[in-house]
Amino acid sequence: MKIFFINSLLVTFSIIVGLIIGEIILRTFMPLDLQPIETLESMPSYEMVYRHKPNSQWVSKGREFSVPIKINSKGLRDYEYDLEKKDNVFRIALVGDSITEARQVELDETFAKLVEVELNRLNKQKGKYRKIEVINFGVSDYGTDDEFIRIKADVLDYDPDLVIIVFVNNDLNNVLCNKFFRIDDEGRLVMRQFSRTWQRKLLVRIFGKLHLFYYSRLVLSNYPTVYNYIAEKIDRWIGLPEGYDEQKRLRREMQKRFESEYPTRINYYVNKYQTELEEAYAIVEKLYDEMHKLLSKRGIDLLAVHATHLVRINPTVIHRYNIERYGLKMEDIDVTLPYRRMSEIWSRLRIKHLNMADYLKELADKGNSLHFKRDGHLNPTGHRYFANHIIAYLINNKMVFGD
Repeated sequence: MKIFFINSLLVTFSIIVGLIIGEIILRTFMPLDLQPIETLESMPSYEMVYRHKPNSQWVSKGREFSVPIKINSKGLRDYEYDLEKKDNVFRIALVGDSITEARQVELDETFAKLVEVELNRLNKQKGKYRKIEVINFGVSDYGTDDEFIRIKADVLDYDPDLVIIVFVNNDLNNVLCNKFFRIDDEGRLVMRQFSRTWQRKLLVRIFGKLHLFYYSRLVLSNYPTVYNYIAEKIDRWIGLPEGYDEQKRLRREMQKRFESEYPTRINYYVNKYQTELEEAYAIVEKLYDEMHKLLSKRGIDLLAVHATHLVRINPTVIHRYNIERYGLKMEDIDVTLPYRRMSEIWSRLRIKHLNMADYLKELADKGNSLHFKRDGHLNPTGHRYFANHIIAYLINNKMVFGD
């Protein structure tokens, strides 16, 4: 018994030391500048919405880039902007994930700053003196649910005249993994409610700030089945919402009806019915509906921009995911499917939207290099064309100058 007790202590001690070493390594070589948003009382605890730590700095490194990143005093990867908007300012808020944050390029090379500079140049050319500000709220790994919460948390505090949400196909998988929201039996969007137990506070205030917690979540999000199993276990530890057992039963039934499980980076291109993906589309539609209503009540315009993925530019990239292993053939893949479906959703909701995919594919077909080959994100040339297309849309639809 004594030997068992000593061995157990040694194993526990070894695990703790290993975790500490792992945390030190991550903080040294993969520094994280994110912190949880704790302003909303109904925030789920195990899965938090992150934003940048104010005044943090680090270097974003990849095989194809090395970019110094500086976060301003408000926690944005941008220049300093006053919270209070001046009378002669037209303010645009950009909300999105890694494409919007754009840590692969210098700040002045991001499409956010290119849009700002060019609109101000055109404004001056027209003889108008209303300054245009484009403020970047982008954070890597955001999904539509994160963006909805972020808009309510602090985007509206900046009193924007226009909000541009950049949608990427993997936002659908983020919604599935986050489980922030569900649709009830009456078709209403419901945010999950959790009791404020000491376990919840521990997760938010301590574990939520650990690099290991963030990166583990990031890796597991690529495996929804495993992710959801772990999330359910944590749910039970931190305190469950009413009716949770019933939700769990229904979710298990849904998984039984789920025909196949495909790699999460290509499941939205598979031209077959997928129950969980349909659930994600339904939640995303409700989220955009709520955002549209929220912004419209404040007189704020909304534009949804559907950003492209490398698969849309070059469909052969899909073979990287070994689709044959999942019983799929190229005829089962439709790289235009998510763009058509999201366009239908935005049209139903009467939300202005811009499909960036066809435009960038046409440019790529002409020999333009728009993405970093290994990283997959937009390179400086891609950002420039991305900005040009947004500028043209804003002007043609009179969303900025009004004439």
